[in-house]
Amino acid sequence: MNSLRSPLVTIITPAYNAEGYIAETVRSVMAQDYARLEYIVLDDGSTDRTLEVLRSCAADPRLRLASHANIGEAASVNRGLSMAAGEIIGVVNADDPILPGLVSAAVAMLQAQPELAAVYPDWRRIDARGKPIADTTVPEFDYRVLLEQNLCLPGPGSLIRRTALAGEPLRDERFRYKSDYFLWLRLGLHWQLARLPGVYATWRQHPAGASQRGRSPRMATEQLEVVEALFARLDCPEGVMQWQRLTRSVACYCAGLLAIHNPDVRGRELIIRSLALAPIWPSRFRPERHRSWSRIFYVLGRPLSEWAYNVALPYDLGWLPRAP
Repeated sequence: MNSLRSPLVTIITPAYNAEGYIAETVRSVMAQDYARLEYIVLDDGSTDRTLEVLRSCAADPRLRLASHANIGEAASVNRGLSMAAGEIIGVVNADDPILPGLVSAAVAMLQAQPELAAVYPDWRRIDARGKPIADTTVPEFDYRVLLEQNLCLPGPGSLIRRTALAGEPLRDERFRYKSDYFLWLRLGLHWQLARLPGVYATWRQHPAGASQRGRSPRMATEQLEVVEALFARLDCPEGVMQWQRLTRSVACYCAGLLAIHNPDVRGRELIIRSLALAPIWPSRFRPERHRSWSRIFYVLGRPLSEWAYNVALPYDLGWLPRAP
């Protein structure tokens, strides 16, 4: 690709206590075969050696480091956007290295299809040591599936056309766990997004990851608040507003299932609300979003179901939820 005609791409990485992973992620971005690249890494008040590791990587002129007191991932990403000069923006988590060719492939697709706000690739699940576990082929973009089924279709490695943000931040700082999902909901209201074929990113599965440690009442609350925030937007089209009831039912279900992992989540109340909003879900729902009645009964039946599962039924019967 001719670098004189290529848009500048900015990759932003917020890093908090990521000393074990950040060097690998920085190397993965610096190794991209795309010439017009700037990389902004923000240390979010880490208490480990993250900043020291980053300073050892700072010789590359494309890399810009910033450090501040802990303000959280969303605010750190937004600070990175305020520093960015790129026409195309990507956010790469500190523990999720990207794979060769991502930036070039994403830019080529965005340039070929100017109607796209963003592209998102297939990705590879890796373990704490970086060993591949499985590759995930992501679904093609469908806004109704994204919203109504509460399925965040874009994943790691997504790149966004800056103009599509229309002056809004990358992350809504009201949301700790769902700010990325809200971004796709916002963009999809008026723009098209598309899958970028090919495995170009990774997602690291480890106990310290936000999705693993965040099964909390706050995450459950955000599951509901994020869709309410979308419906409250003045630019939300009437056609999208018609999906409210089913969207809320699915959001309550997803939030309620977090009670399997955290008894502080008000799971019974959320599941009952989900059933009241929509007793039956459409058969068109994707398989991963079909209701699991065994999980519903487990949540509704606690604490008796928990006792039966852990004491009276020590064997894995297959249909019961196995909480990690």
